[in-house]
Amino acid sequence: MRVLLIEDDELLGDGVRAGIAQAGFAVDWVQDGREAEAALGLAAYDAIVLDLGLPGISGLELLKR
Repeated sequence: MRVLLIEDDELLGDGVRAGIAQAGFAVDWVQDGREAEAALGLAAYDAIVLDLGLPGISGLELLKR
């Protein structure tokens, strides 16, 4: 299972990424709404962990798109 983690907080993102990876999932981590939009255009993900307050494009705007 491949997960996209979209989180701009370094400490929180690192912890969430480590936990998801420890559970046996592959994790791609981006820290900006624009990076997230690009990642979603390049790969298929089984799940997304999304921060709603992101720089660039907000998490809510990503959901709308």
